[in-house]
Amino acid sequence: MGSQMGTMSEVLADFIVNTNFRNIPPEAIKVSKTAMMDTIGVNLCASCSEPVSSLFEKFVEGMGGRPDASIIGTSLKCAPPYAAMVNGTLAHYLDYDDICFQMRGHPSVAIAPAILALGEKYFCSGKEVLESYVVGFEVMAKIGSVIALDHSEKGWHTTGTLGTIGATAASAKILKLDREKTVMALGIGASKASGLRQNFGTICKPLHAGNGVEAAMLAEMGLTSSKNIWEGKYGFLDTFMNGGAYDLQKVLERLGQPFSVISPGIVFKKYPSCSSTHVAIEAMLRLISTYNITPERVKSINCDVNYRVPQDLIHHDPKTGAQGRFSMEFCLATALIERRVDLGQFEDRKVNDPQIRNIMKKVQMNVPPELQNRDKVDAGYTMVTIELIDGQKHSFRLENSSIKGFPSNPLTREELLEKYRKCAERSALKREQMDRSIELIEHLERVTNIKELMDILSLEG
Repeated sequence: MGSQMGTMSEVLADFIVNTNFRNIPPEAIKVSKTAMMDTIGVNLCASCSEPVSSLFEKFVEGMGGRPDASIIGTSLKCAPPYAAMVNGTLAHYLDYDDICFQMRGHPSVAIAPAILALGEKYFCSGKEVLESYVVGFEVMAKIGSVIALDHSEKGWHTTGTLGTIGATAASAKILKLDREKTVMALGIGASKASGLRQNFGTICKPLHAGNGVEAAMLAEMGLTSSKNIWEGKYGFLDTFMNGGAYDLQKVLERLGQPFSVISPGIVFKKYPSCSSTHVAIEAMLRLISTYNITPERVKSINCDVNYRVPQDLIHHDPKTGAQGRFSMEFCLATALIERRVDLGQFEDRKVNDPQIRNIMKKVQMNVPPELQNRDKVDAGYTMVTIELIDGQKHSFRLENSSIKGFPSNPLTREELLEKYRKCAERSALKREQMDRSIELIEHLERVTNIKELMDILSLEG
């Protein structure tokens, strides 16, 4: 990276400041609106139906502050950093939110809550919200494309680390920070970035989402940080990568070439569990449907996966619904017994059901030699093999990128709307509010003040 380009933060800041709605491809705007709807839907779902929501309501009420931003699905309002934190946590709580493989994490729960909170406070338009989302996504994903796999395998949760960077970039954009203050915001956000994968399966894990607002607001007020926060000896990249190899030039040259929200795009979840379970769940459902397999006939279940899957699915003997989302054993057992996997399955009573636990003991994950190739972690296949008590064996193999929800096999508009409505129905939103929210989100670029949408989502509309 030549000195004439400036530091990495300065180049990123130029991109953030100079990118606007007019020079963002229409396809990027379309995908971004879908991501906003999906995120708001899962946020609404958790706002009233999960015990953790009352915990955060008490937290927000105790903190006080100016009521400038809404806690989605409730009538509570608070300061934007707290609103972003709570909405990000609730949107991520059910593990039903979208995925970006470039950053190996959950992009929208990191970015959307931040810009919705600031957008509401400052009466921003839908166009401003969308351009901020695209910019934050791009910065986060392109940095992720260089470091995410190594970074994640060292134990960092990228939704909390890279997601904070994306949210900071998006927040700087929506606050209209100039180049210098955007550089400072990125430095602050990099210092605030955190999140450990050991917390997978706990309530703390979703708390990694919804950050970045504070960094941008402090930069706006004049707080300073290092301009060399990325490439410096004690900066983000060397520290988080333990001195590992990375290519800064690759990050900077690829900004907007193409926009990552278009390619490789976003995965929208069909099942409310860790994405590493999804291909196996789909294979299991195909097997039991094709061969009419019932639980009492099953002797064993083997699941061939790539080497990364066991790293994500760390709960082999889950005791809670949250742990069940990170358990291949539970997900396959519940798919076999109930012939579906949806929001109702991930409850403590289901995880501790004797029939389900009996099947869980029969599930084994295996990483064949051809799936141990680290360079092809997102390629390859998943295969579920069921051996029956009578000696019969049935297998179903699926390519990892082929299932519904991936960019190569996207959910239809009708399927996305069905997911949104099912999630929103679990909240306090009325039917007319739900319909109006869909209309506003689908035409977000026409909304002159995002507060119109936020009033509906906070039960005022």
